[in-house]
Amino acid sequence: MAHFSNEEIKTTTPKEWLKVGADLGQLVNEWSDRNDLVILVADTEQPNPARYNPNTSEVEVCIPKSFGYGTTPENLGDIRSRDVQYDNARGFGTLYHESCHAKFSLYSLEDASKVLNENEFGALHLLEETRIEKWGVIAQPNKKAFLRVSVLEVVLAELDKALENMGLVRAGAYLAGLTLARVDAGVLEPEDVVAVNSVLMELIGADGLAELREVWIEFQNHADHANAEPLYELARRWESIVKKLSEDAGQEPDGGCHYPSGGSEDGEDGEDGEAGKGRGKSGKGKIKKLVDALNEDADNTSLSGQTEIDEQQLSENWADEVRSSAKQAKQRETNKKIAKRILENKKRDGEPSGNTNSRLVERRKPTSLERSSAVLVAKLLEKAKYRERDVVVHNQVVPAGKLRSRALVQSKALKSKGIHTPIELWKTKTRKQTDEPTLTIGVMVDISGSMGSAMNPMATTAWVLSEAGRRVQARTAMVYFGADVFPALSVGQHLEEVEVYSASDWTEQFDTAFQAVDGMSNLLYGTGARLLVVVSDGNFTNPESRKAKEWLDECKRNGVAVLWIGYDNSVAGASFIVKNTDAKLISVSNNVVEASKIIGQTASEVLSKMGERNSF
Repeated sequence: MAHFSNEEIKTTTPKEWLKVGADLGQLVNEWSDRNDLVILVADTEQPNPARYNPNTSEVEVCIPKSFGYGTTPENLGDIRSRDVQYDNARGFGTLYHESCHAKFSLYSLEDASKVLNENEFGALHLLEETRIEKWGVIAQPNKKAFLRVSVLEVVLAELDKALENMGLVRAGAYLAGLTLARVDAGVLEPEDVVAVNSVLMELIGADGLAELREVWIEFQNHADHANAEPLYELARRWESIVKKLSEDAGQEPDGGCHYPSGGSEDGEDGEDGEAGKGRGKSGKGKIKKLVDALNEDADNTSLSGQTEIDEQQLSENWADEVRSSAKQAKQRETNKKIAKRILENKKRDGEPSGNTNSRLVERRKPTSLERSSAVLVAKLLEKAKYRERDVVVHNQVVPAGKLRSRALVQSKALKSKGIHTPIELWKTKTRKQTDEPTLTIGVMVDISGSMGSAMNPMATTAWVLSEAGRRVQARTAMVYFGADVFPALSVGQHLEEVEVYSASDWTEQFDTAFQAVDGMSNLLYGTGARLLVVVSDGNFTNPESRKAKEWLDECKRNGVAVLWIGYDNSVAGASFIVKNTDAKLISVSNNVVEASKIIGQTASEVLSKMGERNSF
């Protein structure tokens, strides 16, 4: 069977697999440095785990053979996640192999078939399998382990069909090209093919293997991926060696050929004078010995390869953790410095200093409606169903929950060695819910010119949020931002009065304002329930809009709920900024009670939603 051929792929991706197919397509295009590859997903068994058609730029992946029987889009998960890729290393190793064909097998198969006979053409295909993997390991060394855990299993899956018409020596050469050659390609380790190497030494001999090895090493080193002409001669040399070794062994030299082409129906088997399917007892015994050796090596490689996968995943996770911690520490320190500078920028007689043109135009006691609104918002915040869930993972022997495919591989390998240790094949999770009383609220109020007509209701919104936060013992920080940023509320304080500012600034410093409010409250990297409230129409300059989107994405990654409040349906700019984020955008009117009810209910909803997402 051919992984790389112009054979038409007739698979139609089932509807439920379309999203997975699209994501796999993005991944394979990235790996192959292309943008034209299409993934076709087969959810029923196909002859190949995966295959690539260069004429149509299509890659077919057989889910049962690549990812395991019973795999569904739901239990496969997000294939873009590195953890999912590590959990399904064999499947992604198979896909990376096809990506390597798409990246490195750039010559014409039609041209090759015109100048090579059938057996030579089969040799070209055989040798190309390890050539593209060698260059794939060079291009992306972190994919080597994925190839290692998949290649022998793939060879085994196709072995019966591939060997059915081959003479003994040709079968041995075929397996040498798919196993021993992968050691020189940098995919397998020498210990991965010990059993196969031993049988091949008996079948072909050290001198014969050495001759074949010279060919595959030279073939693998070929770097002009679009020009196959130098490879034609190597394919002919391979076929010449196989014929000579067959003749020396008393076998018919044309007794079957390599995949993907068909071959001779008959060819002598040496000792028994039979070929192909009719090798006789002795020939069948030798083939069985070879297949058994491959099975033994495949089991051992699955175990040692999985160990390599686990170690690589752990190493990458540690490196990511270090980088993430360093990035967070640097960002946290930067934001604290910005917050300190702004907090030290004191008001003069109630007016902001710095570069802003905004001025305090009114300071008054809150009305009864504003007080009752603050009580309402506080009650709604209290009802926010935010929970931190402690997750405990249980591994067990009896079926329950999700099958641990790695453990299944380990169990199989241990059993082949006569070790019958019970392996915990099944994984379940239990969650213990604990109330998290801490709530952190960061509030950002826009005082640029476009907000002029909204400053009275926005002043009320600011006071209501401050008072509601105080009532639920939240850690609340608040800043105003326009051409400059100035603090309205530090953590531990609350607004005694409603303060109305003018909105006469010509621009908005959203980026600095966010860093200031985060530096004051540790919104991004703190613990407990965290809520960012932005009061703005979102009519920012392009650079500030981009920064706003980036900060909203950072909030999502760090479990911060975001409520964006506009006024009187003037939210066109805000709609653009919150698009494709988790932020919730609402528009309120100058009806204090109605506006507060909407704000409180929405704040409660986004906190609950974020809490549920953080639990898993």
